Amino acid sequence: MERFPDKLQVEWIDGRNFRLLEPYRCKLPDRTITAPAGLQTDFASVPKMARWFASIAGDYLPAAIIHDWCYVKASEANYPDITRKMADDMFLDNMKHLGVPWYKRNIMWAAVRAGGSIVGYRDA
Repeated sequence: MERFPDKLQVEWIDGRNFRLLEPYRCKLPDRTITAPAGLQTDFASVPKMARWFASIAGDYLPAAIIHDWCYVKASEANYPDITRKMADDMFLDNMKHLGVPWYKRNIMWAAVRAGGSIVGYRDA
C-alpha cells in the first residue's frame, strides 16, 4: 500500500503559503487521512534561523501537509478523533516511512511538540 498515493498539486498564494488544489491522502493501516483541496499550508513551519537544517520543503513534505491538516482538526474542540499528540506522532511515523533520517525526524518531531504547545493546541 502506498502511503501517499496522490500527486501533490498546490498553488503559491503569498510569500510563504500554499493552497492544495486537489485532496491529498495519507493511507495508514487503520485509517486514511485526507487533507482537502483548499487547505492552506506553509509546508513546514521552519524558523529562518533553522533553515540550514531543514527547509520549508524537503523529503518530509507529504508528512508536513498531513500534519498541518491534523492540526486544523485538533484545534477543533468538537473533533475528538485527532489530538495534537496524535498528529505529532503521525508526523514522526510518516517521516520515518518517507526515509527522513532518524536525527532529522526526531528533531522536527520535538520542534512540533514544543511549538504546538506554545500556540495552545489541545494535547490529549
